[in-house]
Amino acid sequence: MPDVHGHLSPVEIAAVHAWIRHHHGGLPFDCPVSGPTTWVVNEYVYQSIIYPVQAPITMSVSPMAWPVVQVVCTVCGYTMYFNAGLIGLYPSQPTPPPRFPTIHEG
Repeated sequence: MPDVHGHLSPVEIAAVHAWIRHHHGGLPFDCPVSGPTTWVVNEYVYQSIIYPVQAPITMSVSPMAWPVVQVVCTVCGYTMYFNAGLIGLYPSQPTPPPRFPTIHEG
């Protein structure tokens, strides 16, 4: 599991490479923007920042957001994001499904 700052260890970065190898055939593969490239796994996991439509001045991190791992093209910077939980970098925890307002709640 990444440390409290989201830093991945070399073992965890190797696990990302293994996951990509298993699901995509591994690195290298061409970048959809610049073609042949080298890819690098970012050393940190990230979580999306949510900008609520109701209050665009405020910002918050959604409790429903998942941390992601970035895999970056070294030629043009094109970035792919992979769910760190699905890769296995975080223990799986049941997450309640999102609750959407019904038609009667407005």
